Amino acid sequence: MTDEELFRKACYQKSCTHLKLVVKEVELVQLEILLELFDASNVYQGQCSRCIFLAKLREFLKENSGGARVPVVHLCPLPVALAFFHRLISLLRICVSASGIDLNGLSVPCSSFYDNSIQYTEVQRIGGLQSHLMRIYQDIVLQEISKEKATAENDPIGKLLKSEKSKAQHLRHAGDKDNFGTLIELLDGIIRLYHIAAHRQLEKMCALRDTMHEYRHALKEIEKRLKVQKGDVEEELNLAKNVFLEELVEQGRHQAWISSVVYSSDRQADVYWLLQILLRTLSQASETGLLFSFVPDFYVEACIKCCHALRNFFPPAAPDSLPAFAGHHELLIKYGSFLAHHFSDERVVNAELKDSLVQALASYVCYPATLQALESMDPDSRLIMTKALLQPYENRAWAQSNWILIRLWKGCGFAFRYSISPHLAKKMSCKSIPLPEAFPTISQTPCPSPVFLEHASQWLLENPEAAASFMSSVLNQLNWAFSEFIGMLQEIQNASNRPERVFIDSRQLKICATCFDLALGLLRVLEMCVHLVPQLFTDPSRPSSEIFLTRLCQLVCQVLNRITSKSGCFCLVASMEIPGLETIDHFPILTAVTGILVSLIIDGLPKSQKKAINALLAEPSFQPSSLDFLLGGSQESSNGKPFSLRDYKEVSKEEIEKVEQLCQLLHSKYDIAQQNRGLEEIDDDLVCTICYANPKSACFYPCQHQSCRNCISLHLLSHKECFFCKSVIEFIKPTQQEKK
Repeated sequence: MTDEELFRKACYQKSCTHLKLVVKEVELVQLEILLELFDASNVYQGQCSRCIFLAKLREFLKENSGGARVPVVHLCPLPVALAFFHRLISLLRICVSASGIDLNGLSVPCSSFYDNSIQYTEVQRIGGLQSHLMRIYQDIVLQEISKEKATAENDPIGKLLKSEKSKAQHLRHAGDKDNFGTLIELLDGIIRLYHIAAHRQLEKMCALRDTMHEYRHALKEIEKRLKVQKGDVEEELNLAKNVFLEELVEQGRHQAWISSVVYSSDRQADVYWLLQILLRTLSQASETGLLFSFVPDFYVEACIKCCHALRNFFPPAAPDSLPAFAGHHELLIKYGSFLAHHFSDERVVNAELKDSLVQALASYVCYPATLQALESMDPDSRLIMTKALLQPYENRAWAQSNWILIRLWKGCGFAFRYSISPHLAKKMSCKSIPLPEAFPTISQTPCPSPVFLEHASQWLLENPEAAASFMSSVLNQLNWAFSEFIGMLQEIQNASNRPERVFIDSRQLKICATCFDLALGLLRVLEMCVHLVPQLFTDPSRPSSEIFLTRLCQLVCQVLNRITSKSGCFCLVASMEIPGLETIDHFPILTAVTGILVSLIIDGLPKSQKKAINALLAEPSFQPSSLDFLLGGSQESSNGKPFSLRDYKEVSKEEIEKVEQLCQLLHSKYDIAQQNRGLEEIDDDLVCTICYANPKSACFYPCQHQSCRNCISLHLLSHKECFFCKSVIEFIKPTQQEKK
């Protein structure tokens, strides 16, 4: 930095310090006013000042939060709400310390959520509406309240606390200096205020940082162009440069205010303390069993938002960790444990809340430090998380949990070590926008988790029935996602072939790209399962292993044929470079399919290798030319240059050798199989009339219709009726020809 820049920086920092001192004086005055308003000894017309303040606070929160189905209209400006939030935190700290309560052990008792000690209006609970929960769990609530009363009566200290609580209820309108309930009510209001307004303002202020970054980037681009442009263009560029400089100066002043007041270390400590309280409250409430359903959903939302703010808003903005407060690593583990236990908790019925939890966990596995926190959880918590991720995908939102599995696997799969797919890197290399900013959702550095992969392998091996259900659901979803993707591509291809100019709906493009991402993710999860537990497909003692292997080969061949077809819709649409479909390319999906085949055939044991090869060759749609495409042979991509994995630095030399070995092995086996088929002439009457590829080998009872074993096995996964007469199939026997 030059001397002038150093001088400007020193002046800027001095101004920030001065601003912080001036604001501190105003904050102290505001705090004095709040202390006066919250003084329980001040009584007016038989009602204490503290109770009046809490009643007004409840009304304020109600006005600014809106109903469950009403759009939120903030009557209070967000900057004011954020300042009010921090003053209330300071007020609570002072009052709690004066009451002799440990600040580091403060939490909201779970009983407050169902005994009406805190009055909520139009607030959703984790388990649904309170009226509904009271009808279902009325007996449990009454039993818990009776248990608390009995405990208080038998315990001298509890008896004293009970009498004090009773006294506090009677003196609530006359004034009571040590009313613990009012402090809990204040804490509850602070949590709700953060949820409805304070976090939104923090998020809004963070956007200024991004805007300044964009302006700086624009200035650099203008300066580059000024070096080569002359005349009128140079004059226009100088005018634009002056505009950007003026905006940056104004934003710099605004940023000084934000750094001094909004993102200061004191404000950071407030949010950190609130996160500790929320985790403590939610953990204690979760231990109460079904009564956890009474917790207001904004407690969970506020907990997620606090952690997000600490990782992304406050300096240094590091999504992979928390600020270096005392015990921050332990807090990371506690937060990760909460997410692991509750992202699939049946007590959480709110769909939006479930989605928030699984998204928070998905974000948590993206970074080494937070992933390490998850790996540092106790083994039971890790197993609970693994088991929840490997549940069948039917009847639940599975895309996010599938993405979590991909993140745990990324870095271990075939050519799956890139932060961003190489075709995207190539497309964006001519643009000056950094790749992580161009594609923020997919540009993640690989950080695989050997710990969770080991848990997944162990669980799939030890639970064959559950593993079979999971694998069946993955195959079903892959079949759906890829079929939808190809259908969308065909519609886009048909639209592009029309003589008139047709605009493709952006929503249609988004759905197409989403289906591609889903299919790609499911293929990577299949690759993970094949690599970790090949027995799912090759061990005849495991349930449905033969069916899974047949279905896997069928889907792999379907993907290969569609993606590698020179005249197919995939090659055409991929070559058109349509905005919105940038992620669609040969490389990511072909490497995923190749990884499955390599794990099954090349890396597998000789016995399982033979079984996998036979299943692949038995698939009628298998085409050896689709394998040649991987290394640049047989077919060419639509731009005239053959696609080849050899051209990508992301594919290692060892992986290329495995692909070459795979192609040679399958070609030789295919040629032998074709020769044998030529020698074995099958009577037309004995050919399966479903696939017309294999001989009839299974007879259905009681109707006695016949097909090949593969067709009926796949059919029985989702249907129980005969192909032909629709009668219910009770059992299957080999045909007489098969017995011979």
